[in-house]
Amino acid sequence: MTRSTDPSPLRDDSGSAITLSKGISKRKVVYRWLAKVCYVRTSSALVSAWLSGATTSRHAYIRSTMIAGFSLARLGRLNESSISVAATTLFTVYDIDCSVSPLLSSTLDFTNSTGTESSMGFEHLPHFFYSQIAVTPPKPTNDCTGRTVIITGANSGLGKEAARHYVRLNAERVIIACRSAEKGEAAKQDIEQSTGRKGAIEVWQLDLASYESVKQFAKRVNTLPRVDIIIENAGIATAKYSMAEDNESTITVNVVSTFLLALLVIPKLRETATKYNILPTLTIVSSEVHHFTSFPERQASSIFSTLNSKEEARMADRYNVSKFLEVVSIREIVKENPKLGEQFTLNFVNPGWCHSELMREISNPIIKFIKLIMCRTTEVGSRTLVDAGLRGQESHGKYLSDSQVQKCSVLVEGPEGPEIQRRVWGELRERLEKIEPGVTKVLSA
Repeated sequence: MTRSTDPSPLRDDSGSAITLSKGISKRKVVYRWLAKVCYVRTSSALVSAWLSGATTSRHAYIRSTMIAGFSLARLGRLNESSISVAATTLFTVYDIDCSVSPLLSSTLDFTNSTGTESSMGFEHLPHFFYSQIAVTPPKPTNDCTGRTVIITGANSGLGKEAARHYVRLNAERVIIACRSAEKGEAAKQDIEQSTGRKGAIEVWQLDLASYESVKQFAKRVNTLPRVDIIIENAGIATAKYSMAEDNESTITVNVVSTFLLALLVIPKLRETATKYNILPTLTIVSSEVHHFTSFPERQASSIFSTLNSKEEARMADRYNVSKFLEVVSIREIVKENPKLGEQFTLNFVNPGWCHSELMREISNPIIKFIKLIMCRTTEVGSRTLVDAGLRGQESHGKYLSDSQVQKCSVLVEGPEGPEIQRRVWGELRERLEKIEPGVTKVLSA
């Protein structure tokens, strides 16, 4: 009897065969190799935990479920459970130092600021790993003829690739907003060469670390004939504490300036909607990492004051927190202003974990190896930004991930969510009013 060389198809949790995304075969081989290498270590770790009486701990639970997951992976099954336990092994069995990665730190730290056990983010890990490995967002095909698109942070990474897509889709005007005009011009030249289109891209200077720069940029936006799509993609991720304007730099760039710009350009979006009988879109690029913070600052009497305190700053979790603040602020804005969706679409999108310059501070070689296996290409991640910008009223106030409307984190959707939203947006609104008096009134106009 000859043995078949045709491998059995990969199957999802329901047992149905699934189609592998590009590169998944190589990743499957890596995970099978990982299973063989780590099987003995996980088994011995579980025995050690049992002998020490730690069988009820979450760490021991993770290790024990890995063993079952590896068995599935070795049999060729590829589902959320097997992917999750295989990938988590790299983080737990090999005791990776997570302090260099804002994404990994709170994902793997199962204790909150008081030292008590917390499951924040743990329940989302299977979906996260499954999404990274087995899901490829579709390539946009919409015709954007006649549209004006603005993308911040577009001289590199996701923003640049999103701009390339919009130029390819025949957008009449694509404005690249970035701090460095020189880098912006280099990105413009690269996109023009790859798409064969010249004259569609403009480079405008914008520094979100400066409120004055944001104001001047918004004034320029309001002189345009029309604005169909604005994608606020610019942001920073750093474990180093520094101040920008009146906040820690991550909070200023990712939160305060992002919403300041959003509010300042709303009049132009409304004008475009009325003049051209369309529904413009304002997209905030958020992140799945909002699932991975327990946000202990919510217990403080003043959330932003606590975030800005150098002594109390938890910088390893700061990027996650900044994205959490974006999510709850958008949800509260939409809740307080129900008619906003009739004038333009406001949504927020998760591009997934992608190869980009965002986490350029990471130097750990093992984490770099994990990124090589798990991260989406920048182009694939940018598809989600383009998709969000092309969405209609059905996405208003919604969280988009893998080009689909999905639920936010347990903390956001849970019983504490409404009060957290109210407090965060209340404090943020006060700060925005100090920067530009009357700016938040545009929401109810």
